[in-house]
Amino acid sequence: MKLNGNSLEQFEKWLFDKRFEESFLIDVDGTVVVALGVLDFFKQLDVSMQYGVLVDFFESVGLYLGVDSWATCGNVKETFFWFNVKDSNQESLIKDTYQESLINSRNKTRPQARTKAIEKANEILNSRV
Repeated sequence: MKLNGNSLEQFEKWLFDKRFEESFLIDVDGTVVVALGVLDFFKQLDVSMQYGVLVDFFESVGLYLGVDSWATCGNVKETFFWFNVKDSNQESLIKDTYQESLINSRNKTRPQARTKAIEKANEILNSRV
């Protein structure tokens, strides 16, 4: 889940403006103190936690990410995960063809769908420049 371009610049500013200090001091066993920049601290979070922070960021700029699951019926039961990015009117900003939407909705894992949602939101936000 990597941001780039304008999205990354806006995220860094948002992260700092969310009342994070310029660095975090982490006391390890009362002896060693490590100063980490806000972005470095973010990168050390578990991927699931990073996703939550990124969802909050994208919502602050009017992009709403969603990941959900669905299961197939019949003899073969499989669960797939799909993602969407919507605007403040809850309109999808993903303008896929029918074939692309089938691919979008066939992620085997939730983390895979989350990563694709972040990539798509990054792309949309960068296109707004």
